[in-house]
Amino acid sequence: MSAMLSFSRPTGSSVRMAGYFVAIFLAQGTYLPFFPVFLAIQGLSEAEIGFVVATPMVVRIIATPFTSLYADKVSDRRYALVLYSVLSVALFSLIGLVDRFWGILAVIAAMAVFWTALLPLSDALAVAVSRRDGANYGRMRLWGSISFICANIGAGAVVEAEGGSRVYLLLVLALTSVAVMSLFLPKVERRGHDDSDEGIPARKLLSRPVFVLGLAAAGLVQASHAFLYGFGSLAWKEIGFSGGEIGALWAVGVIAEIILFWTSASVLQRVSPLGLLAIGAGAGIIRWSLLPLVTAYPAVFAVQILHGFTFGATHLGIVHFVARSLPERLASTGQGLAATAVSAAMATMVMASGPLYRDFAVHGYFVMAGLSVLALAIVALAALLEKRTA
Repeated sequence: MSAMLSFSRPTGSSVRMAGYFVAIFLAQGTYLPFFPVFLAIQGLSEAEIGFVVATPMVVRIIATPFTSLYADKVSDRRYALVLYSVLSVALFSLIGLVDRFWGILAVIAAMAVFWTALLPLSDALAVAVSRRDGANYGRMRLWGSISFICANIGAGAVVEAEGGSRVYLLLVLALTSVAVMSLFLPKVERRGHDDSDEGIPARKLLSRPVFVLGLAAAGLVQASHAFLYGFGSLAWKEIGFSGGEIGALWAVGVIAEIILFWTSASVLQRVSPLGLLAIGAGAGIIRWSLLPLVTAYPAVFAVQILHGFTFGATHLGIVHFVARSLPERLASTGQGLAATAVSAAMATMVMASGPLYRDFAVHGYFVMAGLSVLALAIVALAALLEKRTA
């Protein structure tokens, strides 16, 4: 069991870590909403766009355990982050040399091997900084959420003014900033090494029932967002909400997430990581049960505030659950396995969301509520097993 995390004022290392999160989410906040627009301009069909957009999710499930394991084996975890950051921008830049579906798909698949490793590895490094310096992980991570909102707004303005062809340049610049900021990541000395952890650490981690149950619960709660991510805006548009109103509904959720990250130090002193996962699952039951039933804008706005718990509490919970369950030398592997669990569950629900919306419209949210119920039951089981083995 790793040491408890403590919290104090920001340090130089935490500021540099926050800067790296800013760069990552600058790219994410441009890529997620606007890369499909660029692909459409390149002449890809709707089905081809969907395939390209889904590819990083599939690659992440396969590649992240290996890229994370490599990061735990190198002498300094920063080296892996620098290598993966540079390869991400170098590979994505090749998009400018291809203009057909298969070429674009190949480039995105290759890039995704390294790009999808950056968040779990940066989470592992941020937690290590928190342990060493007493810095607040949540206050490092919240700058990524702020950057995501700014990227949405800024890239949207550029696309509106100059067209979707500019998305490629914006993404190259954003990914370049990731590579540059990786050079300033803080060094954290590795803790004592034990040869018994060599070989395949992932196999040893996955033999721990409480650990596996925690990953499963987090994966289910995060995957319960799939229906919202895929069809939330469409459903709200059909209700009659304007584009500005829909944008505000997304923004208030991220703002709630930021507030939770800002207060995470005091929250984590009172609530265990499994408790945070339970809060995320409980909020999911409420959120996904209400969204099919409410149509008044103020009511939907209020429900969206629960994003701070369904996403924010779940994210904090799983990051700290992994950090407190494993020795520091397995931090990257542990965070990588958590990211893989979330991606596998999310990929499954993304594929299911289309048929759900087609057949049940907004009532598909009730399936997401069911996932949250299952997640809450799994957390309860994990807590019971943890208590018995304590």
